[in-house]
Amino acid sequence: MNYLSQQRETLETSVAEVSLELLRSFLHQVDEPFARQVADVHWQQFWTIYLTDSHLLKGTLHWFDTLDLQPLPYRVLLECKTMLGEAVDNVRDHAHEHLLPSTPIPIVITLCPALLSLQIWDQGKGFDLAAYLQSKQQWPDSGATRGRGLKILDELSDYFGYLCNQPLGNCLILLKKIALDSENLEHSQNPECSPNNWTGLEQTQ
Repeated sequence: MNYLSQQRETLETSVAEVSLELLRSFLHQVDEPFARQVADVHWQQFWTIYLTDSHLLKGTLHWFDTLDLQPLPYRVLLECKTMLGEAVDNVRDHAHEHLLPSTPIPIVITLCPALLSLQIWDQGKGFDLAAYLQSKQQWPDSGATRGRGLKILDELSDYFGYLCNQPLGNCLILLKKIALDSENLEHSQNPECSPNNWTGLEQTQ
C-alpha cells in the first residue's frame, strides 16, 4: 500500500470523529455561552473525500446539493454553498498548489438545529490565519487575485479559523449560526439522540 492509499484509509476511518472533537473545542474557544447551549443537542454529520484535481469544485458543490439539510432557510444554504466553494478553491489553488492531484481533501459538514459547520482539511504547509488577518489593514478589492476568498468567508460565516498540525492535517473551520426557536431546541435535546451520531456519506472520484 502506497503513502496516499494509507493516508486515505486513515482519513476514512477517523475524519468524522476527529472533526467533531475539533469542532467542539473550537466552538468553546470562540463562543463559550453558545457552546454550552448546544452541548447536549443531536449532531448530524455528512462527509466526503475528493481529490485535488480539476473536478474538485464541481464535484463538491454537487455533493452539497444532494444532502438533506432541510429545513435550513434557502439563504443559509446558499451562503454555506458559497463558503464551501471558496474554501475548496483555496485548498486547490494555495494549500495543495504543489501537491499531487491525487492528494485527498476531506470535507465534513456538521449540523444541529442551531449551527452548521463546514470543515475542509488539507495537507499543505499551513499558515497563521490569525496573524495574517491582524496584518491586513483592509481586505483586497474585488479585482485582487489573492485574499478575496478569505474576505468572502469572513463575511458569510459567524466564526472561522484555520487550525494547523491537527491529527489529520490542517483544518479550515467555518461556523454559521441558525436561528433557533425553543421548540426545535427541545426536540434536538432528545436523550435518545447521541451527540456523537453521524451519517457518513462518502462520494469519491
